[in-house]
Amino acid sequence: MPPAERLFTATCWGWIVTALSVNGHLYPVLLGYQANAQAGKWAQEQGLDADRFYGMQVAGTALDFYKGHPVRWLSNAGEARPVIAPGVVIYTDHLRFQELLEAGLAPSSVITLPNYEVQLLGLDFILPQTRDAALNARYLLKY
Repeated sequence: MPPAERLFTATCWGWIVTALSVNGHLYPVLLGYQANAQAGKWAQEQGLDADRFYGMQVAGTALDFYKGHPVRWLSNAGEARPVIAPGVVIYTDHLRFQELLEAGLAPSSVITLPNYEVQLLGLDFILPQTRDAALNARYLLKY
């Protein structure tokens, strides 16, 4: 085999092994910090149908994928008020959580999820000593 062909083959195998390692080891660890994916998984495990699980100003393909269908969107507390009932869960961020509280729509319980936009992976997250500062919270508000 000519040297150029050997180099090409070795490079291809190197990239394949790297890709398999990243996808098999690193991505599953990162998924724990992607609140959209965790919220979608949780809602699916709880068996929440489309009329009992909403996203308020937060959404994403991971949320829809792990939930198993597109999650319905709420824009503000005014849209949330008519759908809130016992058994309803709203997935949201800190700002919208405060908006709901100010509107008198306090949940019966709250699950806090760590969130990092893994597609924007940077040193602030990779370094363990700065990871906590890089995270923000997302919430599952159970009514």
